[in-house]
Amino acid sequence: MSRPPVRLYDTFTRSRQELRPIHDGVVRIYSCGPTVYRYVHVGNLRTFM
Repeated sequence: MSRPPVRLYDTFTRSRQELRPIHDGVVRIYSCGPTVYRYVHVGNLRTFM
């Protein structure tokens, strides 16, 4: 059984693009940590939820 394609929305082209990993079966995502410059609220952590 083949895996269904994963598509992500590209805000530059305003279209969905199929995710094609550099290494088959491996996908990595980089996200910098929360910027805490005042009191912490859910908006600071929504990336990680």
